[in-house]
Amino acid sequence: MRTFKFALLMSLLFFVRGAAAVVFSVDDLVVHMAGEISVKDVVELKKYIGRSPVGYITLNANSRGGDWEAAMELGKVLRASRSAVMVLDGSICMSACVLVLAGATTRIVDERAKVGIHRPYTQSTKPLTFDEAQVRYRILETQTKQYLRAMNMPESLWDALVSTPPENVRFLSLKEMEAFRLTGKDPALQEVEDADNARKYGITKEVYFVRKNQVWPKCGSLFPSQEEIDRPGQALAVRKLTAYNACELAVLRGER
Repeated sequence: MRTFKFALLMSLLFFVRGAAAVVFSVDDLVVHMAGEISVKDVVELKKYIGRSPVGYITLNANSRGGDWEAAMELGKVLRASRSAVMVLDGSICMSACVLVLAGATTRIVDERAKVGIHRPYTQSTKPLTFDEAQVRYRILETQTKQYLRAMNMPESLWDALVSTPPENVRFLSLKEMEAFRLTGKDPALQEVEDADNARKYGITKEVYFVRKNQVWPKCGSLFPSQEEIDRPGQALAVRKLTAYNACELAVLRGER
């Protein structure tokens, strides 16, 4: 929850809610994805990331799904640029959108947002034999498992997907999202950041982990509350976040 609040507060400094389509934000850092996911979104997202002054973006997702393969391509684009995905309070990310969420190296999901899964299916109503359906299913299974493995997702996520009929969307609890690694940072990215920070402070990883674990007990009281974050203007929240950051830095330096 602390990770979500921090990222959300940072995004509030430039966040503008999007319309009912993929909209590029004014500051090149937030892309709003609302509505049905389609192949054209892959091309557009690449453009948005290419325009970003830092080489990555935060994708604000609010989608009930769409094209399954397009969603995996979106996830690959996000991962290649180390971009993040947020699913905010009042937003929904279900079906193919979950694959987009899985692709991000940082996944931020509000506890009041909805993340739902179900078995993938085609929109076609053309006659289909059992053997044809079996071949399609096997291809989809192979592609999706390979994708999830590349995104460092547990295989249990695929099992949960296929065990949930399309007509019965399964909305995940926060605990389930954590188990499926749909919240927080990608393990590989976390390893990179931990190594970078330990080197930055001139300490071993073991010492860094001890200090990192002390940050919240020592500085958590300085962190703005949800009410302060939601308050118009966020002036108090920003001041408190500044104090929290200073405290965090002191702890990581071994000064507090």
